[in-house]
Amino acid sequence: MDNNRLRTLVHQLEQNQAQLQAITQQLIELESFTHALPEAIPGSTILAPLGKGVFLEAQLAPALSCFVEVGAGIVLKKTIGEVTKTLNEQTSQLRIAKTQLLHYQADVEQQAQKLLEHNL
Repeated sequence: MDNNRLRTLVHQLEQNQAQLQAITQQLIELESFTHALPEAIPGSTILAPLGKGVFLEAQLAPALSCFVEVGAGIVLKKTIGEVTKTLNEQTSQLRIAKTQLLHYQADVEQQAQKLLEHNL
């Protein structure tokens, strides 16, 4: 019975670790983009993604707004301020999720440690 419980805990830890890695990567990307957005200088050359790994070299025009995909292929026009606010909210939500996952991982590790000590 204890071996099954230990296997379950190890599986939970592995899943949790994968989620933590995904969230960490998302945070890195969001923070990088959030810092790059205000630094976008009109007239500078950028690589604009067209999709499927294809990029178009383009000159950056003065940006008053951005076009943001909000899901299901729907694109909305938003101001740079709105985009920045959304990025900050997403970053905050991911940090909260990461903290929750770290607490969960610590709890599961503690359960596994107790189970191992009990079996010794």
